[in-house]
Amino acid sequence: MFTVPELMVEFPEQLWLEFDRRERSAAWPNDGEYSYDAARWNAFLNRLCLDLVVPWLEEESGLAAKVWPSEADLPVIWEVVNGMAVALDKTRFVLIPSEALDIAEFCVPQEWVDIPSWAGDYYLAVQVNPDGGWLRVWGYATHEMLKSKGIYDELERCYCLRREDAIENLNVMWVAVEVGADERIPVKPLPVLHAMPAENLLAQLSRPSPYSPRLDVGFEQWGALLDSASWRQQLYKRRMLAVAGDVAPANPGVVKLSNWLRNNFVGTVGAGWQAIEAFLTPEQQQLAFRFRGKDSGQEGAKLAKLTDLGLQLGGKAIVLLVAVAPDAGEKVSVRVQAHPAAGEKHLPPLLKLALLSDSGETLQVVQSRSLDNYIQLNRFKGVPGTSFTIEVALGAASVVEEFEI
Repeated sequence: MFTVPELMVEFPEQLWLEFDRRERSAAWPNDGEYSYDAARWNAFLNRLCLDLVVPWLEEESGLAAKVWPSEADLPVIWEVVNGMAVALDKTRFVLIPSEALDIAEFCVPQEWVDIPSWAGDYYLAVQVNPDGGWLRVWGYATHEMLKSKGIYDELERCYCLRREDAIENLNVMWVAVEVGADERIPVKPLPVLHAMPAENLLAQLSRPSPYSPRLDVGFEQWGALLDSASWRQQLYKRRMLAVAGDVAPANPGVVKLSNWLRNNFVGTVGAGWQAIEAFLTPEQQQLAFRFRGKDSGQEGAKLAKLTDLGLQLGGKAIVLLVAVAPDAGEKVSVRVQAHPAAGEKHLPPLLKLALLSDSGETLQVVQSRSLDNYIQLNRFKGVPGTSFTIEVALGAASVVEEFEI
């Protein structure tokens, strides 16, 4: 075993930093900051980088480092992604820690490369040895190097650079910083993520898990979600609440229709349901639930939600309308329609609107034709506590909404 001074002599172009037991203990996360063990360990490694490498960056540059997005927001990042970013004036450094003994390659999570607001200029490869009490920056890469020479690992969603392709001499980096070299290249913009798909993603990804949910959905959806500071915060908060048992993670998006009849819309608006005027033109509103028979004289409620299939279907959006009214006894009458979003006259052909039982059995299904301006399910009834699901589908893409009467 070599001592750190001996290693510094052996690898003089690398940065070697030691830490003691006190510093190691101070880097350990507080209770309740992360929802699973791997995130806690990841945060521990990153915190050591923050405490040791960032002061070195400031000393070498003579500039104050600014943590991105802020130091208080780091747990939001570390809950789901390894790495951290700091800025020295206009230059951004991304630190990627690893405790792996094998440094044959330098792997950077795709988020730090392909989310435009996350991308950096220089990426530092940091090897951390918690038991030995040391870490080293054994090399670096630029954003351009990762995009041009890095091998993209589809399974892990990382850009991996061979050790020999990384630059070991950190003095080279400081010379490039001083001359203002342009090391960041443009990346493909992420699609716009609307409120409806964002809410669906948050419901899915906030369920407790022993791993990061970053690989559970496609990168474009995931990247668009993380690109938003508010949605990042929502994901973190929901995962913390879910693991604490303060929410029901198995069914986080259920809409309780009986509450609508009591004018109780707590949680409804936050889930995307609004008055039909928010989504439909006056002409479309004329077609919205012309109730007959028992429905016509009842006090009820009807709300709409924009069901966005944009990422799968090139921008298609459907307005889902649900109306409820009291019926005989304790029963509640329910009607469901699907309309094109404002600006469209007709639904896309072959759009399916389906009613499913709580066991997944299809109870009703209707399908649009070429010039349909709306479709609707037959009216159905249920007693309070009855659960059902509405599915909107076009081809292989679908969105579901869960309800309880």
